[in-house]
Amino acid sequence: MDLDLDEVFLRLFRPGTFFANRVVGNRFDTSAMPSNEYDPKPDSKGASVWLRVRLLGGLADIERAYPNRTKYGVAAITARELKTLDIKPTHTPEECEVDVLKPAHYSLEGVTKDKRNKLLRILDNNVVREPAASA
Repeated sequence: MDLDLDEVFLRLFRPGTFFANRVVGNRFDTSAMPSNEYDPKPDSKGASVWLRVRLLGGLADIERAYPNRTKYGVAAITARELKTLDIKPTHTPEECEVDVLKPAHYSLEGVTKDKRNKLLRILDNNVVREPAASA
C-alpha cells in the first residue's frame, strides 16, 4: 500500500525526553528515540509511529491500551517529511499486541543517528501535546 505523502504519523515520547524551556528545534533529548529502538532487530523493524487516520478512536485508543501513555507527549510528522529524510514508514501490525491498534502501527525503517537527529528536529516543530511533568 502506497501512502499519500500528506498522511500524518504520530510519535509518542516519554516525559524526561523533552524540555519545553529550550529553543524549539532543540527541545528533544536524543533519548526520545534511542538507537536500540530504531536499530532493526528480528522482532522490530524500527521506531514505532501511529498512522493518525487509522487510529479510529484517536489517541484514546492508545491510552486505553497503555494507560501510562496519557503522560507521554505526542508529535506529528508527515509521510512527505519522512521521505525527505529517506526514512520509510512500514506497516508492522505484527509488532503490536493490541488488535485495535494493529492497523495504525508503523515502524520507521532507515533511521540512523544522523537522520534521528534531523527527525527529532522536525518532530520538535510539530509537537501536538507536551508530556506531563516528571514527578
